[in-house]
Amino acid sequence: MSKASEKDLQAAIWGGVVRARTEQSDAASVVAGMRVWCTSGVGLCIVGLSLWIACALFPAPATAAPTGAVGVAPTLHARSAAILDMRDGRVLWSENGHLRLPMASTTKLMTALVSLRLEHDQMNTPMIVPPQVKQAYGELLYLRPGDEYTYLQLFEGMLLPSANDAAIAIAVDSAGGLSRFVSLMNQAAVAYGLTDTHYANPDGLNAPNHYSSADDLARLGWVAMHNPVIRSVVAKTSATIAWPRHGTRLIGNINALLTQYPGADGVKTGYTSEAMNVIVGSAQRNGQSVIAVLMGEPANTFWTDEAHLLDYGIGLAAARGPVPTVAPPSAAGALVAADGSGAVTPRLTGTVAPASFSVAADRTQRPRTGGSQAVINATLIRGGTASPARIPARGGSVTGGVWAAAARLARIAGVVVGACLAVVGLLVWRRSGREHELRLVGISGAGSRNRHRRVRAF
Repeated sequence: MSKASEKDLQAAIWGGVVRARTEQSDAASVVAGMRVWCTSGVGLCIVGLSLWIACALFPAPATAAPTGAVGVAPTLHARSAAILDMRDGRVLWSENGHLRLPMASTTKLMTALVSLRLEHDQMNTPMIVPPQVKQAYGELLYLRPGDEYTYLQLFEGMLLPSANDAAIAIAVDSAGGLSRFVSLMNQAAVAYGLTDTHYANPDGLNAPNHYSSADDLARLGWVAMHNPVIRSVVAKTSATIAWPRHGTRLIGNINALLTQYPGADGVKTGYTSEAMNVIVGSAQRNGQSVIAVLMGEPANTFWTDEAHLLDYGIGLAAARGPVPTVAPPSAAGALVAADGSGAVTPRLTGTVAPASFSVAADRTQRPRTGGSQAVINATLIRGGTASPARIPARGGSVTGGVWAAAARLARIAGVVVGACLAVVGLLVWRRSGREHELRLVGISGAGSRNRHRRVRAF
């Protein structure tokens, strides 16, 4: 072999070795890059799935229906409805819960609460029927001005047969006049956090600017059933009261729920042609106690729908598991002098959920400082520790509910972002595998006989 041929052979061999080493180095680099991209894709998948699972399985604190509730909400014929857990006063479910509607004689629950606040130690004291009872109509005890009854007898007459003249007699005797008493009712509504309620009379007859909502009636029922006098009276199916010039008489409770629904213990029904049938019903069963409200219900489905709503409410309450008992707010600091003078200062006393609380400011309240905001004085109890709070709020606004809405929005955003990260990670992983595989095929095909062999990292 000539020297020229020998040199050509050596050069060819050396070039092949260099080319092989270069291809081997390029392949190792591609495989390493492929592993980095695939690992990044898998990491994104894991982070995305973890975020999605965390947000989906661990919900934000709720202010309405609880998680884990069983059963299907009943089909109702009412214009609005609500269910409340008696343990902590939380509305578990509602339909048109903030719709303002006439509430008929369920008004008398507020009449009872305000009168008890003013006459709490006068239950057996004789009361003289005032002349204003002559303007009463509808359900009546047919009271005569000047007749004598005890406060308890008129109280039973107001809540059991729903006598309008008894409600007027109690209001006039308690506050010295109907307008003054109605003013106190509206002040108490603010103190109890009834943001969709306004009163024009103590008996519930149709009147302009006299309305409430299902959520507010549920809350009012919760407050009322924590009063031992009201709770005792509304659970009675009948009572015996005085009947001047005739001895005594028996009055019956028109709340048929007490005899038709096992465990029913209250609270109040109502009816006018405008309001239709209204009920604030209460029942205890299987260790649960709930309030179920119907407003604007037709007569032919009234009791059946209320029974179904109570069944559903008891199931919702049971699904929540153990819940700390919360005392309802008190109107003690909110009621002013009987003549209606003085500033209104709403107060909320009781346990408030750490994640969300709502305090209503009176729409007519003026700030003490002359600024644009009112101040709500509240007592917040968390972990057994009570602390005073001064909450600024514009008239008619609700403070605190925004935090629950923000928490729900964050949860939804977390689910969406988590799902997107998981999808992006999967696409990166698959795409990186395909791209690096094609590059390895190209390298192996450039300098070896295994032109069609593919190399994969995993």
